[in-house]
Amino acid sequence: MTRIQRCEMMMVAVVAGLLLSSGPVRAQQADWTGGSFNNQTPLAVPYSDPTPSNAFWSDQYNWLDDNTITPLVPGAGEALYFNAYYVSQYGGGGATATENPMTNNLASGTAFGNISFGNSAGGSATWVVNGNSISTPSIYNNAGSLTFNLPLVLTGPTTITTDNTGPVNAYIFLGGAITGSGNLTISGYGRTRFNVAETAYTGNTIISGGDLSVTIGTGLPYGVGYGDVYINSGGILQLENNSENINALNGTANAIVDKVSGSGTRGIVSGYNNDNGDFEGSMYVLGNCGTLNFTKTGTGTQVIGGTVGGGYSGGASSTNRVGGFFVNAGTLTFNATVGNIANGDVQESATITVASGATLQGTGNAWWVQAQRGGTLQPGIGGLGTMTAQSNLTLVAGANFAVTLDGTSAGQFGQMLVQRGTVALGSGSYLDINLGYSPALGSTFDIVENQTGVADSGNFNGYIEGATFEVGATEFEISYIGLDYMTDELAAGAGPNDVVLTVVPEPSSLLLAGLGLLGAWMLSRRVRR
Repeated sequence: MTRIQRCEMMMVAVVAGLLLSSGPVRAQQADWTGGSFNNQTPLAVPYSDPTPSNAFWSDQYNWLDDNTITPLVPGAGEALYFNAYYVSQYGGGGATATENPMTNNLASGTAFGNISFGNSAGGSATWVVNGNSISTPSIYNNAGSLTFNLPLVLTGPTTITTDNTGPVNAYIFLGGAITGSGNLTISGYGRTRFNVAETAYTGNTIISGGDLSVTIGTGLPYGVGYGDVYINSGGILQLENNSENINALNGTANAIVDKVSGSGTRGIVSGYNNDNGDFEGSMYVLGNCGTLNFTKTGTGTQVIGGTVGGGYSGGASSTNRVGGFFVNAGTLTFNATVGNIANGDVQESATITVASGATLQGTGNAWWVQAQRGGTLQPGIGGLGTMTAQSNLTLVAGANFAVTLDGTSAGQFGQMLVQRGTVALGSGSYLDINLGYSPALGSTFDIVENQTGVADSGNFNGYIEGATFEVGATEFEISYIGLDYMTDELAAGAGPNDVVLTVVPEPSSLLLAGLGLLGAWMLSRRVRR
């Protein structure tokens, strides 16, 4: 036998010895038993636990290796499974267990695998977990109540799932601080509640299913450097008698923001990080739970589409509704329709107030639209299209009404439609026209369609009825009684209380035309002589 052959045989023997001595491969999952399998017969593992009553994660006798069925202390990267069936005492406890508070006394910040809570026998359970911080890609519960008080460090995307598809309802109550840079996703069909005052993670909050219920006003992180809120179809952001500050709000159709408890006025303030947001879902108050307001702050643009209204069930009243939208900074694009989702009642929802320096635009259907001094109302998108006020339109002194004129057909110019109530144009409110083309002489633009049956009060820029003004090289004449000043009759499609602009000849053109006529007349007299 050569030296090389002897070396090869020795290497094979060493490897074989290592394999034989290593025993079964350790599982990637640790099953919590709380010591209930010790000296029990179901798995024939009669291990002696010197402290069977404790619930420390560091006690190996509270766990079983899912592969070897031997005690262990879970380590980094391993999945954790808490099964109420395992914890139940055989012969008396059945499949329903109320587990004493468990304590994670392992090293702070340990990065575990997926963490699951359930009951393989189909019963319920009540879990309470206290202790040191962890990170994990997933926390899942499908059996009863889980109060998870461990601080969470989001080192990557983390998903919290409440699964109500089983025989019992599932809830997750997050009571520990949430930090880190990852996104936090809420999923499933049950309710996840933030019971924590400190959330400082910088990723986005994504509600892809189920309810995220916020009970403390600082429940979601906000401000520059923090993420936005995204609500997908089937997801719900619930306010439980509290107000909430967030960054940009995003949501698809069938996404929901609602207020579900309390009788006072609460609200969402959105836009702290100056990002743009687009929410196309629904906002409402559940039953008789007071009023929900929405405030836009920051320099970004927030779109609100979908439906906003009163109570989803149990009806709505003037004190149980989506009460108001306050545009304090940046731009609110309001494309929503007001009304009670359940029965179509308006209930005076969605009064919109525009503060100084802020802008309201959109093609939505609001209740009452009012712009304060320095605030800008720009109906349509970029000044093109129609916004509707079911009640009043109020522009106080110093407010701006901005429209773009790109054509005379619907949608080619900005228009405010007021269906009932009043139109109040405060003395000193400003009309700002962006002329996107050269309109023909006699073109008319019905920029405020007043269907209330009540005459307008006030005027723009001090322009009284019949006043003329120039925008570039184009001369306009303004009417607050719907007149086309080229015909001295109502403009096409206009009512007797509409604000109508008519393109008229410039005074210089009239002068030149007059001089031309005078010259022609004098020439004709000279020829006759």
